[in-house]
Amino acid sequence: MTHLEQFDVKFVSSITRQIPKDGVIMKYFRNNFNVNGKTYSVSSPDDLQGLKGTVTFVKAGELGPDGKTPIIQDAFALMGVTTLQGLRNALEVKRLENEEKGA
Repeated sequence: MTHLEQFDVKFVSSITRQIPKDGVIMKYFRNNFNVNGKTYSVSSPDDLQGLKGTVTFVKAGELGPDGKTPIIQDAFALMGVTTLQGLRNALEVKRLENEEKGA
């Protein structure tokens, strides 16, 4: 895999995790997906199991997707999640844009 290579994935499972932060237990999820026959995961505050999304591979020693943060170890970054509502919203925006153009 190359640095900043993106993959469209389906999240096949998730694992709930907890971490103490400022005296409060924070809950988050490790969401699992497959790339090239191997299972990887990304963290998220939401359970993404069953949803589709886009992840980006980041290579150790390079700068992250923001162009500023150095990457310590090879990993994946969650770029976005595709939901049915998100697709409906995008189609509605496109329809309104077309109406404004007189299409």
